[in-house]
Amino acid sequence: DMVMPVMGGSECIRGLKEINPDVRIILSTGYSRETVADQINSSELSGFLPKPYGRQQLSRAIADILQTQVRH
Repeated sequence: DMVMPVMGGSECIRGLKEINPDVRIILSTGYSRETVADQINSSELSGFLPKPYGRQQLSRAIADILQTQVRH
């Protein structure tokens, strides 16, 4: 998510990528993709899941990124 206590979404993504550059990240937010585009490099994301969403949408997003190859 883009808005979290202690650390925002873009900071979290940078931190996760420092730990593991191949980590797959699904951004979930109530903001549009265009709104967050200036804050986050979309190439760092494996998926985008707009809020609100249900279990089916979350399951599909996770399945989609698990089926893709890890970038090297």
